[in-house]
Amino acid sequence: MANARNKRLWPHWKYVLGVTGGLGSGKSTVLDMFRKKGAWAVDADAIVHQYLRDPHVLSEIQKKIETSVLMKDGSLNRKALAQIVFGSIKKRRVLEKILHPLVRDSIFKTLKTPRCEFVVIDIPLLYESNWQKFFDAILVVNTNMKNRLTRLKNKGVSIEDAKRRIKAQMSLSEKVKRADFVIDNNESLKKTKKQVDEIWTSIQNHLPTANHPGGK
Repeated sequence: MANARNKRLWPHWKYVLGVTGGLGSGKSTVLDMFRKKGAWAVDADAIVHQYLRDPHVLSEIQKKIETSVLMKDGSLNRKALAQIVFGSIKKRRVLEKILHPLVRDSIFKTLKTPRCEFVVIDIPLLYESNWQKFFDAILVVNTNMKNRLTRLKNKGVSIEDAKRRIKAQMSLSEKVKRADFVIDNNESLKKTKKQVDEIWTSIQNHLPTANHPGGK
């Protein structure tokens, strides 16, 4: 594997797999498939959504971005925030500086408690945030642009906004080049699950055991 997690970091986990990809590539689908196979699944996006409901975090975002992103009831205007941060690299960096440390600390806190041998963590900006060193391997979910745009459109994102958001991330082709595992998520869920099954088996076959501390 290309990555070599420092085993002093979360030593009770035998294997820590990072999952990433691009907007609309289907990372959540793949994460759920690993969850159903028995892995402990952590979704960074879900953690972000939790913080975006925290009044203190929202206040900090509004203060640092210097633009109104709140509704009259004090909740986040997600559409306004997206338009701002994907339209300005500077403001996107400001938002990331607020949220990324919170997400990292939340993940670290969660992983201090052992739950099983294998944990899978979905982090959309894994490479952009230079988090490779935290994982034994990285899996990239790869999907063509047409399918990505269709999925985002079905979620209510306009094609124009979708293209702008995708452009703000590292290209999916570059992530694929860096990955230890790649899943092609362009076809049926059945074919995607088959790839997940194959990767799961490959990893399980190389997990250290009591008789083979270095793996098989």
